[in-house]
Amino acid sequence: MTNCSVSAPAGRFNGLQTENARIFRGIPYGKAERFKRAEPVVFPDGYNAFSFGAKSIQNPESMAGPVEGPFAEDCLFLNIVCPAENRTGALLPVVFDIHGGAFQTGSGNDSGLFPLVTEEGEQLIAVSINYRLGALGYLKLDELLGSEYGDGNLGMYDQLLALRWVKENIASFGGDPERITIHGVSAGGKSVGAMMLEPAARPLFSQAILSSGGIMAVRTPSTARAITKKYLEILGLCDIKEILSCPVEKILSAQLTFAKSAGSTCLFGPVADGKLIPENWKEEIRSEKGWLGNTLIGNNLHELVFYQMDPGILEKAPSIAAELFGDRAEIAVSAYESLTSGVKTDEEKKAAWVKVFSDYMYRSHGDHLAQILAARGGKVWCYSFDFPPAHHAQDAMTIHMGAEGGIPNPNETDEDKAAKTRIQKAMRESFIRFITEGAPSSSLLPEWKAVTPGHNERMHLDRTFTFDDPASPSLSGFPDDVIHL
Repeated sequence: MTNCSVSAPAGRFNGLQTENARIFRGIPYGKAERFKRAEPVVFPDGYNAFSFGAKSIQNPESMAGPVEGPFAEDCLFLNIVCPAENRTGALLPVVFDIHGGAFQTGSGNDSGLFPLVTEEGEQLIAVSINYRLGALGYLKLDELLGSEYGDGNLGMYDQLLALRWVKENIASFGGDPERITIHGVSAGGKSVGAMMLEPAARPLFSQAILSSGGIMAVRTPSTARAITKKYLEILGLCDIKEILSCPVEKILSAQLTFAKSAGSTCLFGPVADGKLIPENWKEEIRSEKGWLGNTLIGNNLHELVFYQMDPGILEKAPSIAAELFGDRAEIAVSAYESLTSGVKTDEEKKAAWVKVFSDYMYRSHGDHLAQILAARGGKVWCYSFDFPPAHHAQDAMTIHMGAEGGIPNPNETDEDKAAKTRIQKAMRESFIRFITEGAPSSSLLPEWKAVTPGHNERMHLDRTFTFDDPASPSLSGFPDDVIHL
């Protein structure tokens, strides 16, 4: 491994070069005081980008398991991986990865996109970012502390600042600033959807990939206000100004208590503040003002199948619906009652709740966004990951981890592993072709057509691959935004 260097508008950056790639880790793209918007930073005297920057402050025990640090409030770093040799003779397409984790956990340091370049030698540039999470990134404090403090969107402003940095600097690394695809899974996919709504972000990217994402995470100001109020009651400060200097451990401890509910995945996220995201975003995304570019949208067939494993789910489900959806829980309860009319077995009833939660949290919103964009003339391709158990993020785990992707199955057969390997190959090829050529396709898949208005064309990824136009792939009747308080 040797050193390499790039001079860009933001400074000179020293990185590491391997046989396949040039790697720049932990480049600071901004600096911020607690609960204030970040400002860009430059390094005219040079910066050694040899190691990852700190991850955003978060509770080390996440919903997905232990997360290793180091963690810091000073966490606004990005990472860039470029091919060691550009064989195309032109600027390379860029994929900008926004990590998931319910807007509470995760890190771009762990991006699954890097091996596409470092191990497989693909001719593209992969970028990942860290951004502020949880209470530090999404509390609405402007009405309590003053307009210079967070209005519920600090994490989103961080993402925007990082994307702008890439737009302005990536050509120096060999990337094409006019061919930026933003990509995200779960909260990352919801962030991608939110960026479609941001007038400041829309000119900065030309394509989007959303896995279990859409425009559903945007909260109304009143919902963000109610969530902040509940959090502050747990935090228990005598004076709200203490939040600016109290130990960060106290903020995290209150967040851990606050986010113990089944609906914690909906608590933090973007807000329609009227500045970053217009209050009339539902109308704008459907109008000529809305973002329009090539889009790949995917979901897993049983996103929240975990609930079926809970023996008490039938008793708990109505309260879980209230935690997930707020005062829109009645829509979920009504859908469940329709699905279970005449159903007698508990297993069927559990499966009905899984469908309600999976669709109203994820799948319906992906289908909804596809129709919004297709109706305006956008090119949209959809897929459904159907390989059992087809749980949340299993598509992403499979594409980046292959046969090891997903929750371990002690009864997994060699045939199962071979099937997952086939799915990985098909997905990776389609994923890369979308980034580099603007449309997904693979020699392993049937013809993959774009969605047409009023139809639900999608690729099904299972032991066999099928493409169809199902009449009703997900439940309808739910508003654009998931939680409303």
